[in-house]
Amino acid sequence: MKLILTRRVISKKNSKQWIMRGRRRFLVPSVAYERYLAEATIELKPQLKEKFADQPVRVHCDFFIQGKYRVDGDNLFTSILDTLQYIGAINDDQNVMAGSWEKYPGVAAFGTHIYIEPHGGKYERIRTI
Repeated sequence: MKLILTRRVISKKNSKQWIMRGRRRFLVPSVAYERYLAEATIELKPQLKEKFADQPVRVHCDFFIQGKYRVDGDNLFTSILDTLQYIGAINDDQNVMAGSWEKYPGVAAFGTHIYIEPHGGKYERIRTI
């Protein structure tokens, strides 16, 4: 299954904020990340043709990075996995048995192509040993 996101992915790891509730401090995602998650949900949910429930999956992402913007691909990939879990494409990112990503900097606009497929092969062979 291929999903296309036509906006910049916001890293959940690098955009956290501390809030106070009474005398306790909590670390929560930033407003920018929450906005990204809401917009990504609106864009990706209609494209979701199947859900992978509790089955092992393989995920690949192609990140198109506008201009000279510098970003860590691992953080982008983690944010995509969290987004896939949020929209219900996968139940848990622990079910991702194989994952990869590629960055393409210097393009005209931000975007991400997300490929999700059931994972078989080595996982099945290792599990039966």
